[in-house]
Amino acid sequence: MYYYFAPYEQDFREWWQSRDFHDVSPLTRDFLLHITRPDAARKLWRHQEEALMRVAYAYELL
Repeated sequence: MYYYFAPYEQDFREWWQSRDFHDVSPLTRDFLLHITRPDAARKLWRHQEEALMRVAYAYELL
């Protein structure tokens, strides 16, 4: 099975780690900042957060 996301993996990792979420719509940025708040009562597991980030990256930037 071919991994179609492989060419974008490094850019995605840098985008995710920066927590800047540049080049996305304001609504998406607000959503991503909301789900990654350090003071959130309930936090997503890492794989859940990564899945949401990949969806946002693919939809908004690719």
